[in-house]
Amino acid sequence: MLNRLRLFGVVSLVTGGLCVALALLLAGPGGPRERAQRILHVGGPLFKVLRPAGVAETGIGAIELHIGFSPGNRVASDTFRCLLNGDDVTDTLTLGRNGAHGELRGLTEGPNRITLQLFGRSWWSGRYVQDERRIVVRVRGARGLDRA
Repeated sequence: MLNRLRLFGVVSLVTGGLCVALALLLAGPGGPRERAQRILHVGGPLFKVLRPAGVAETGIGAIELHIGFSPGNRVASDTFRCLLNGDDVTDTLTLGRNGAHGELRGLTEGPNRITLQLFGRSWWSGRYVQDERRIVVRVRGARGLDRA
């Protein structure tokens, strides 16, 4: 009976570990190969994009941005950078230990590229690594009054 309980415990731990690894593999940006490489190098994500969620499209030249940093001591929050079409717009956001929030203004008509960068410690080695995400926000053009 004791051997069966031990076997059950070992099988449960292995199954749980595989489920956690699979969940980490499927979460995050990019394809499965990119996610696997990222998990092996960085570990879990250093931050999460809470807003805009999914594909973003707007009719005005501004968008709300909300970023949540990973809890704990892994994240160096003062290294966070936000680039809008290559220009550093980090100063327009309110930055805290648990994330960044603000409204990005100055979006141009068509696709706008937002690049988010943050340094933090890797789960595996404890070394500092960079986590980066890219978001494309599309601004719809104004409709002309002369169209019928």
